[in-house]
Amino acid sequence: MQESGAWGGSFADVFASAQQIISNFVQRIADWIDGQDANDLTEEDIEAEIANLAETVGDTEIASAIEEAVLEELQAQGETQMVWYVSLEHSCANCIANAEASPLPIGSVWPSGDTAPPAHPNCSCSLGVPNT
Repeated sequence: MQESGAWGGSFADVFASAQQIISNFVQRIADWIDGQDANDLTEEDIEAEIANLAETVGDTEIASAIEEAVLEELQAQGETQMVWYVSLEHSCANCIANAEASPLPIGSVWPSGDTAPPAHPNCSCSLGVPNT
């Protein structure tokens, strides 16, 4: 199971990630208000950004809950090893390193420091068992 249940890191890591996302969003709004944003955000742009942020957080939390359940089920079935399957859609260097380290004993920590996906917001990697 993941230490924090969100985005695959410690609570401090999750908080820092959320804080950075929100800080970037607030800075874009401040630039728009000050007239410094060359793109001149519209109200619709702001609403879209808020919706995107909410969707990212929601999708990542759902993925975290699913993968935690998968890990628990693998343990319940007596599996001893797990494989990190990389998402072609949102693969990053950490996810690829985790996949390359597969298989690992269940309960191990992956090279990224995670115990299960997601390793980052929008991560759609998954756990499974090695092909036999």
